[in-house]
Amino acid sequence: MKMVRDGFGKDPLPAGMLMELYAKWGSIQRAHNVFDELPVKNTVLWTTLITAYTDQGFYEEAMACLKEMEAAHSSPDAITYVCALKVCGNLGVLEKGLELHSKTVKSGFDYDLILCSILMDMYVKCGQMAEIEKIFGRLPLRDVVAWTALLSGYAYQGQYDMVLYHFERMIEEGTEPNATTFLIIFTVCNHAGFAIGGLHHFRAMVEEFDIFPSIKHYNSMVDLLGRAGQLNGAADILDKMPFQPNIITWETVLGSCRIWGDVCLAKQAYECAEKLDGYHGGILVLMSNIYANNISE
Repeated sequence: MKMVRDGFGKDPLPAGMLMELYAKWGSIQRAHNVFDELPVKNTVLWTTLITAYTDQGFYEEAMACLKEMEAAHSSPDAITYVCALKVCGNLGVLEKGLELHSKTVKSGFDYDLILCSILMDMYVKCGQMAEIEKIFGRLPLRDVVAWTALLSGYAYQGQYDMVLYHFERMIEEGTEPNATTFLIIFTVCNHAGFAIGGLHHFRAMVEEFDIFPSIKHYNSMVDLLGRAGQLNGAADILDKMPFQPNIITWETVLGSCRIWGDVCLAKQAYECAEKLDGYHGGILVLMSNIYANNISE
């Protein structure tokens, strides 16, 4: 590119912009090449590189860059820690996460809301509920992201009663849930078998909190009602969806039909799934199992 030919690629500010541009294009190796050519690498440039790898899902490479940054004695900032903790969570490397958590405290970032939410998410993925509760308890201000991280932690641990308790507490304290919060609530209601509760929360999401449901929310409700044996209710949700059902929708319906032996609805779902781009052989196997179970009965 012209910036490189003119030598601007070796100046930190334009070099960082160039790295971000390459990363957005998916050319991370080119971004790394620009970084390698720089005579001086500051915290912003290291963070730009680590962020690029993290955003593209290259967590091992992001971790390697973090270790190089530490070896170069470059001091991380809050954004660096956010990326690094995301990496630790996705790789499940608790020991490194604990080390970084300690460093955030020493650096005075332990009350940063975004960083605390990322820390909580990292501990969720590493199964450390006690640490999540400690962080949440120390927060002077609890926003929807922090509350949702707490709910996610309890849901991950299967503590469904605690999820619903803290959800009510969250609303009582004046924090409005967002779309992600409700996805967690629907998942909890699904696993706990709370079909009526799930419907109540779905209506509240739309009517009280003015949140427009995504197809993920509708799929969650179809799954919730289907697993509970309320196949007519699931079909009613399908009819009211303002979207075209996707392959996940029909797989969900087929899964419920397999549980409850509804061959008629299963056949309709299969015919719809067969027309979609995401159709795969597993759906045919599922349909075959539904037929086989019906014959054996």
